[in-house]
Amino acid sequence: MPREIGGYKGFSQSPSINSAEGIYPSRQIDYFVRNLEWPIQLEKITATGGTATTPGDGYKYHFFTGPGTFSVTYGTYYVDSLVIAGGGGGGNSNGGGGGGGAGGFVETLNTILTPGPYAVSVGPGGPGAPVGPGAYVPGTAGTPSTFHTITAIGGGAGTTSSATPSKNGGSGGGGSYSTVGGAGEGWPSPTQQGFPGGNGLGSPPQYGGGGGGGAGSVGSNGTASAGGAGGVGKASTFTGIPPSYGTVGPVGGRWFAGGGGGGAYTTPAAGGAGGAGGGGTGGNGTGWTNGTANTGGGGGGGGFGTGAGTGGSGIVVVRYLL
Repeated sequence: MPREIGGYKGFSQSPSINSAEGIYPSRQIDYFVRNLEWPIQLEKITATGGTATTPGDGYKYHFFTGPGTFSVTYGTYYVDSLVIAGGGGGGNSNGGGGGGGAGGFVETLNTILTPGPYAVSVGPGGPGAPVGPGAYVPGTAGTPSTFHTITAIGGGAGTTSSATPSKNGGSGGGGSYSTVGGAGEGWPSPTQQGFPGGNGLGSPPQYGGGGGGGAGSVGSNGTASAGGAGGVGKASTFTGIPPSYGTVGPVGGRWFAGGGGGGAYTTPAAGGAGGAGGGGTGGNGTGWTNGTANTGGGGGGGGFGTGAGTGGSGIVVVRYLL
């Protein structure tokens, strides 16, 4: 029999009242479904899927680095999720290729799940611009990641001075030479998944591509002497993520979805740094790096027709109280 967890929270027929009160009650009370006259009895769940861990913070975690199914085998209760899309690939340009934008970052609390299967997809990172032929080749956007009804948008591709495809994404890809960076999904709003990429800039014969946007900040603009740094990502609020997932950031926690650094053209111009959270480093003919796997980091931009970095793959994390 379900445990009695406490009282209940009713829902008004007025959307404005529902909005004012908040649609998510406490984890410790019953949940009243709108237009029904009886409460759903909450009982903590058991579930399978992915790689499961119990790190000691009161939650059980399920980590997905590829497609799978999160299956609730018993109970009806709240789950929290972190959904990160694949990062965008960096662009290659003799004007300094733009860094790839980070994959979308979506952290959601208090989703009630009932018994049953919930599909999970984890987006791969977008390929960076290939090595030749041609000096102006954009990267490829990252692929979305999904869990239940939640979708994180793939990171925008880093562009080149002659590229015309959209660079928008979860976070926007960086621009090159005279092009502007792409937009981040939902930016600017409280529900945005990421920030725009930086603009490309430079004066002959030196150019710097813009850094890709990150989940936590805009990518920096390129300059005549350097590619722009990728925008920083964000730290998850989940305290039980182990060091094998995410990266170290400027403050505590595990960081995801950093933008790729912009590429540079001609020495001594330098490629831009990757953003905290897995963003790849921009290059100057050589030296570009890929976004870190399972972080959604953008790939570093390139120059001189020598290719660019591939975006990091995404990840999905689901947790619930023990």
